[in-house]
Parts: sequence; C-alpha cells; structure tokens
Amino acid sequence: MTQYDPNQDHRLDPRVRAFLGGFPIGGGAAPDVGSRDDLLREAESPEGRARAKALKDLLELSDNEEVAPSTGLRIDTYQATSMPDGNTINIQFIRPDSNVILPCVYYIHGGGMQTMSCFDGNYRSWGKIIAAKGVAVAMVDFGEQHRALLRSRSRSISSGTERLRVRFPLGARSISSARNRP
Repeated sequence: MTQYDPNQDHRLDPRVRAFLGGFPIGGGAAPDVGSRDDLLREAESPEGRARAKALKDLLELSDNEEVAPSTGLRIDTYQATSMPDGNTINIQFIRPDSNVILPCVYYIHGGGMQTMSCFDGNYRSWGKIIAAKGVAVAMVDFGEQHRALLRSRSRSISSGTERLRVRFPLGARSISSARNRP
C-alpha cells in the first residue's frame, strides 16, 4: 500500500495541504486492546493524557483567522439531553450572523466516536469554513465523553438531530431528520 502524501492530494484545500505537508504521515492503525477497561486505563494514564494533550494542541493550530475567519459568523453552544441515558451533550452551532432561515448541515466529526471534540481547533475551523458558504452548521460533541459508555455516543448523535428537529433555537420552521421526511 502506498503511503498517503497530502502534497499530492489535489482534492485538499491548498491551506490544508500546506498545513498537513509539514507533518509525517504514517504509523498505521492503533493495535487492538484486550478490553474496554484496558483502553480506558490507557487513556487515563499519564502517557495517554500527554498524547491527548499533544494532539489537542496540534489541532488548535488550524483554527485561526487566516485559515477560517469568524467575521460575519455567529457561534453558539446549545445543550440537549441524550435519551434514554440522560447525558448532557453540547451542540456547537455556527452560522452567518443574521436571522435568515438557512439550510442546516449536521456535521458529525471524525474520531471514530472515541476521540476528539467538535470544539477542537480543526473542527471549529471546518465548521466556520462551511458556515461561511451561507449555511448553518450544527456539530454534536461526543468525543469528550470517553469516560462514558461507548454506546452513548450514537445516542448523542440521535439526540442532537432530535434537538435540531424539535426545538431549533433560531426560529427555523422545519428541520427534520431523514427518517421523518415524507
């Protein structure tokens, strides 16, 4: 298998290509772990926490005004309760700074539903870039809940969708998930 080279990936925004080009790419997938408890112990260890902080610090570099300007955007955080487990989830909501009813992109960030957060720099940046195109962007946060049960993350996504559909905070008349469309 050929190693990925972002400098050769012409699908990438040139700013992203330049950013990624400065980092070594590779290493492959993480090894399997014996159990969920082993994984949580590793994540909570001093080494695991140091790795998580280093990654978070790296991701913060991509959220700056040159890459993703915030001028003309409104950025808010809303909360919803995940059902049936009752977890509180945060939804980062980014949109042009107006009261115009807009299409909404429900962006579910990467991280394998295990790591990262929609509040990390790379996802904040991406949300602003999308919203600057004239749409609202709702981003559910599930990555910061690694201490919670893994199954709660899919509930967070569903609850985030339901929050947008039932009680959209900015006055939109109709936001519905695919399962509720006629």
